[in-house]
Amino acid sequence: MAAERAALEKKIDANMAIDSNFIPFDKMSPKLDPVGQGQLLRLLPQLKASKAIAIRGHCYRGDVGNAKAAAQARAIEVKDFLVGTGVLESKISIRFDTERKTHGVQLIFK
Repeated sequence: MAAERAALEKKIDANMAIDSNFIPFDKMSPKLDPVGQGQLLRLLPQLKASKAIAIRGHCYRGDVGNAKAAAQARAIEVKDFLVGTGVLESKISIRFDTERKTHGVQLIFK
């Protein structure tokens, strides 16, 4: 169990080092995985203290047939996770992007 936790933490560290505000998703999935949850939990103090949070779901339309729906589902998945951890829903807005060749969710907060 400790080895699994260490491997998970290593993946979270790697994602945070690349871009702490970008939560990668599997190309074909709208579901937040444990690595993404870990990233969000690390950002939680900043997110709770922020005045506004924009969640931009990304799904490249060249890779996925219904990219708009997938991008929106990813953004909603992250929003629901954050609200479930105590972030005020009233300060969260959702957007989506199907043009960039990426799959995930970008958080923009201040």
